[in-house]
Amino acid sequence: MQITYYNNSLRKLLNSEKNIIKKYGKDGRQIILVLQQLRVFENLSEVPTSLPFRRHKLRGNLASCFGVNLFKGMRLILKPLENCERLSEIKSIQIMDIGDYHK
Repeated sequence: MQITYYNNSLRKLLNSEKNIIKKYGKDGRQIILVLQQLRVFENLSEVPTSLPFRRHKLRGNLASCFGVNLFKGMRLILKPLENCERLSEIKSIQIMDIGDYHK
C-alpha cells in the first residue's frame, strides 16, 4: 500500500526506526512491525481485523478513518486517500496520528 503522512513531523518520525525507538522505547518495535506490514499489503482489506492489527472503522470526528492496534491503547490512525466503498480498492492511505483516541 502507498503510505503518506498527515504532516512533515509525523513523516520524519515514522520513516526512522531510530526516532520511533527514541520516542516510544521498546513499544516502538510494534510500530515498526506494523508499518513494515502495511507497506506490504496491497490494499486496506488485507489489513487483518483480528489481533494483533485489529483494523476497525472509527466513529465520530474520525468517521472517515480506521484504527490499527499498536500497544497499551495506542492506535495508528489511517485515512484512506481514495473515496471507494470497497476496502479492496483502497491502495493508498495517510497516517493521521499515533495516539489513544479513547481518552
